[in-house]
Amino acid sequence: CDLAQEDRVASQKDLDSAQEALAATIMDRDSTQVALAATQEDRDSVHKALAAMSNKCDLAQEDLAVTQKDRDSAQEALVAITTDRDSLQEALAAATKDRDVTIQDRDSAQAALAAITKDRDVAQVGLAATQKDRDSAQQALAAMSN
Repeated sequence: CDLAQEDRVASQKDLDSAQEALAATIMDRDSTQVALAATQEDRDSVHKALAAMSNKCDLAQEDLAVTQKDRDSAQEALVAITTDRDSLQEALAAATKDRDVTIQDRDSAQAALAAITKDRDVAQVGLAATQKDRDSAQQALAAMSN
């Protein structure tokens, strides 16, 4: 009977130890579930952060494409401006050449006018001399007629 009592006490101790072990295992399971929930929340937060980063990357990519288009447009405008400048420089060179030719033509016309004026003056002197000779001849003719 004492042995049975001892066995019962030992069994009760084993049962108490098993219950304590079970309670500890349940507490560990509950802690693990809490940690798992926290890990799940962390994972969800990381997924949200990754989605936000991906969205920011997409927006940055779009901004980069717009910037690239703006740069290309600016480069095309620069080429057009350079072409216009070159055309204006060519037109200026042509206008300068035309001006130089016009100045030369003016100078030639002035020289021709001076020569014509000189010839006119010489002709007037000759005409005056001829007029004088005619007047003298008329006077001589009149003297002879008398």
